[in-house]
Amino acid sequence: MEFYSWLKKTYDWAEKTLVSEYLTSWTPAQVPNLEGKVAVVTGGNSGLGYVTCRKLAENGAKVFLVSRDRKNGEKAAAQIRSDIGPSALVTVLECDMSHLRCGHPAC
Repeated sequence: MEFYSWLKKTYDWAEKTLVSEYLTSWTPAQVPNLEGKVAVVTGGNSGLGYVTCRKLAENGAKVFLVSRDRKNGEKAAAQIRSDIGPSALVTVLECDMSHLRCGHPAC
């Protein structure tokens, strides 16, 4: 029982400290200048992956947008470049991450 009591206390502390103090107070405005940094984002053509690629590029990172479908990846990259401008460094890599030996150059 001692271990479970410790585990419960640790969970309660983590939930109170990490979630309430860090996760709920963080905003995308806190992302620093990322010039000179490289990011690889899987699923970058839609949803959270797309928003992540956009924010990283907006803050100066060279972003490799990984997508299963090159056409969808290129469309997402074009939209990011259109929104941010010519300074957006976004390169599309086609790779199906569910098949690690997919045969594409990015894999």
